[in-house]
Amino acid sequence: LRRADVLSQLAHARTQAGEFAEAHEGLRAAAQLLADGPHARVLADIRRRMADTYIAEGKPAEAVAILQPLVGTLDGDALGQGLAQLTLARAHLAREHLDPAAGAAAAALTALASVGARDFQADAERLLGEVALAQGRHEDAFSHARRSLTYVDDIARGLSDDSMAKARAQRARTFDVGLSAGWQASRPSWCVEMLEHWRARALLDGLGGSMRLSGRGLPPKLRDRESAAQADLVGAHRRLWRERRTGKLAAVRESTKLVHEAQASLEEARRDVQRASKQLAALKAPAPLNHAEVSSRLLAGEALAYLTWHASDVVAITVSAKTTEQTRLCSAEEARKAIAAFDEARNDSADAGAHERLQRLRLLLTGSLRVPDGTHTLFLCPEGALNHVPWPALLPALDVACIPSGTVLTALRSQRSTAASDVLALGNPSYGVRAATSVPMHFRGRALTALEGSEAEVRAVARGKQDRKLIGEGATEAALREALSRPRPWRALLLSCHGLIERDHPGLSALALTADATDDGFLTVHEVLETRIAADLVVASACDSGRGQTVRSEGVVGFARAFMVAGA
Repeated sequence: LRRADVLSQLAHARTQAGEFAEAHEGLRAAAQLLADGPHARVLADIRRRMADTYIAEGKPAEAVAILQPLVGTLDGDALGQGLAQLTLARAHLAREHLDPAAGAAAAALTALASVGARDFQADAERLLGEVALAQGRHEDAFSHARRSLTYVDDIARGLSDDSMAKARAQRARTFDVGLSAGWQASRPSWCVEMLEHWRARALLDGLGGSMRLSGRGLPPKLRDRESAAQADLVGAHRRLWRERRTGKLAAVRESTKLVHEAQASLEEARRDVQRASKQLAALKAPAPLNHAEVSSRLLAGEALAYLTWHASDVVAITVSAKTTEQTRLCSAEEARKAIAAFDEARNDSADAGAHERLQRLRLLLTGSLRVPDGTHTLFLCPEGALNHVPWPALLPALDVACIPSGTVLTALRSQRSTAASDVLALGNPSYGVRAATSVPMHFRGRALTALEGSEAEVRAVARGKQDRKLIGEGATEAALREALSRPRPWRALLLSCHGLIERDHPGLSALALTADATDDGFLTVHEVLETRIAADLVVASACDSGRGQTVRSEGVVGFARAFMVAGA
């Protein structure tokens, strides 16, 4: 059984790598190992993976031939039946057999609901949305996408910030279905709702679910109760997953009941939080705004443009207090080539063509952008590689700011401090050999060099009587945390140092400070999330600190997100 499981997992990896012949060979070997044993459920999973491989290979007819007889053998196994029907729906959809696809997806949804498999319920709703979209039933497609999103939210609840983004990225097709329904129906309000829910939800879950901000004015007992309820929910989900693997329906139903009870306890705790502190609740667990709410939050002279990839195009949905428009900007291929060319020039200061490449970006991405008359401030919500475009340079006549979503803008505005005036500035950390460590700080085999210019930057910025400077040996993690722990917030925090980016593991990206006897000097994204950043503005004057892992439909998981979650 263990050998078959390993072979099956290897085959899945080979399918994802496009090594279909090797995947089929491994799955046949796994099935042969179990052919004469009492492992019918595991054997059914292996056959379903065979069908998955055929679908990935572009041979959906072969997948249907495997799945149709398999479905009839799974009576009494609701999870197995649901997963088989789900895969069958995908195979029918790949063949453009829409009615059979809808029937299989509906059957999958019923079976999966009986065991509380919300992750796969999300996939079934999305498939129903894809069928409706292909049939031109835009309103039905949008409704299915919305219901799928509720399940995606449940999946992501309780996860860490980067894990949450990855869970949602696995189901980004849900976002595509909802956005396509709105775009094709010329209903930009639907597009805004989908964009806000998808873009705002992950960061809002970070703001609320992470408990980073719950110490502000919240009674300790209430804070502890919410934290315990969150932990109970995570534990209940883990138990449900274990029981679902056994296939014992009674145990699955009991675990599903515990998940629902834990969810109810968490929601009750959050309602009590809202009663205890309405201002805190507005930031801790706000719901994503709809189109009308986004429009009403924008002030005179402000507009918000969502910039996203749709089908083979880059498109924009621009919202102001009075108007909403959807616009095609350029082809996706043109945009990707222009962004890559500019990025190459940005990394080469001697490139004489940088200006021309910038002009090319401006023409492609802003030439057709419709900004309402009278706009002086434009908020942009870019997606994917569009996050790496220097938008203020493309729109020099406007005040431009990139934000995660209109919902997050509203949440952050509600927390803006008007009393803070002092600056905390850190720069020119010491990267040389010290007695505490005996080793110079390195990153990927390269010793970090001193940044003497950053000391001049710190002294130029922190000139007030109440300002504070952390320089050289004093630029440690401990000194930074001590300075941030004061009761009054800072007007601004400047971190002038090396930025070290881990794109595949964004939580490990770091700002390099001075190491001492207790800290390694690498202030990671994870550590920022665990720190209360009581500052209106954070400036990371460090290489690539605006970069990170770009997650489909959500933006960049990295320092900017971490500092906002931590309170900036």
